[in-house]
Amino acid sequence: MPPIRWPRVAAALAVVLVSAVAWLAWTWWSADRALDQQQVESISDRGAEDAEAEGLRESLDVLVVGSDDRADLTDEQRRELHTGDFDGTRTDTILWVQLRPDGVSIVSFPRDLRVLASDGDSVRINQVLELGGPDALAATVEGLMGAELDHYVEVSISSFLEIVDAAGGVEICLDEELRDTKSGADFDAGCHDMDGVDALAYVRSRQGARSDFARVERQQRFLSALADRATSLAVLGNPVRLRSVATTVAEGLTVDDGLSVPRMVELARAMRSVLEDGLDSVTLPASPEEIDGIPYVVPYTPGLAELAGRIQRGEALPEQPSAEEREELTILIRSGGDPDEAAEIESVLYFAGYDVLVDGRAEDPPLRTRVVAGPGDEDAAEVIALIVGGEVTRSVPDEPLDPGTIVVEAGSR
Repeated sequence: MPPIRWPRVAAALAVVLVSAVAWLAWTWWSADRALDQQQVESISDRGAEDAEAEGLRESLDVLVVGSDDRADLTDEQRRELHTGDFDGTRTDTILWVQLRPDGVSIVSFPRDLRVLASDGDSVRINQVLELGGPDALAATVEGLMGAELDHYVEVSISSFLEIVDAAGGVEICLDEELRDTKSGADFDAGCHDMDGVDALAYVRSRQGARSDFARVERQQRFLSALADRATSLAVLGNPVRLRSVATTVAEGLTVDDGLSVPRMVELARAMRSVLEDGLDSVTLPASPEEIDGIPYVVPYTPGLAELAGRIQRGEALPEQPSAEEREELTILIRSGGDPDEAAEIESVLYFAGYDVLVDGRAEDPPLRTRVVAGPGDEDAAEVIALIVGGEVTRSVPDEPLDPGTIVVEAGSR
């Protein structure tokens, strides 16, 4: 056996190491060049000091927007994806994503949410991007939440398809079948490995009695599945797959000028362990209302104030119950000082996915809405209290509640 020539081995290792570093640097450089970076004036970037290798040191707030821009789709793709012929740039998805050391919270904004445009006219929030661009949309959601964003991320329909496929698809499990000829969704109950086309049909579906809420819930479930896939070892631990995902993501995103590809990968790695516990997702408390003949979704002020306060303080949101868990609850609403308040709370909770019953008048009407729960139902009551902006109290021994029964005593605003 010939002697090992260590100088040659060292030289070979050096070449491999330098090549690897050069390859990685080229990957980030080329991906960064592909990013469409824009200045978003209403966003003040806190810089790269917010994330460390072991995790985030403080909360980071990102506006994630799904644009329905069809400009780069062929006629054949439009037919396959059931997107129609609309040529504007409205938003199918608007999410406030808060990354914290202890978890991730997501607030979804209903696409028909009523907001004020820069000229003072009422518009749906999904029109703001087309009317005023990223600046206007970021400023609008910051005004609603009373908090500042750190980053802006926008993805188009075609980019959505490519990103899902680059990540290797997503697995989504359905409790019941989903058929929607408008979006193209055609899924049996059970778990599905979805590619980009399937995932787009799934998240765009408005099928169901609570169409807007159901759509938002599907988008939240998809985002959780994609985050789980993108931060898995199959992606982050595979240099070839990571390069493919990073490049594809970069080519498909419009971001603020403070967000780079290395920064995104750094955040993904920092959040990997946190994401194992899942995402806290909630839809902004609101209810449908027709104004001047136009159907909107209108924010419910007490619930919005409670939700915004938690985001401002960087607090975790309560875990949302599944559809099956919601069905097992009996929610009774009792009117308080303002008779109309009970009706509004009923509408808000229905829009949030709950079936409720109006159950007369509270004997001792509270000033602030009160959510009463018995032993074992405290977690569900916390969620309802967040939605209605109320406070949770325990049922008293001489007035016990049946398991699964929660009473909402409407207060006076």
